[in-house]
Amino acid sequence: MLRIAIMLLVIAGSLPVGSSQAAPSEIETLNESESAFILGGSRISVEIRDRVLRSKRDMLLEWIAYSAETVSQYYGRFPVENVHIEVQVADGPAVR
Repeated sequence: MLRIAIMLLVIAGSLPVGSSQAAPSEIETLNESESAFILGGSRISVEIRDRVLRSKRDMLLEWIAYSAETVSQYYGRFPVENVHIEVQVADGPAVR
């Protein structure tokens, strides 16, 4: 189930979103590379490992929160209580 939720987070960014049942809470900065927010009772933490990507932190977190909201709307709630997402640069032709 966790793997499905993460894959949906990856692809959900391109889906349109209607009215939200549960908007994400304010995004909390935990340290230089980690942030977290609550969405309908689920805690979503995000670690941005790459320094260059950290310069785009706000944009990445907004996209992740938007995608998590889309997943939540699809399932009627976010499918897991806790998820940790690691964002890093990797070689290859696709998002993993």
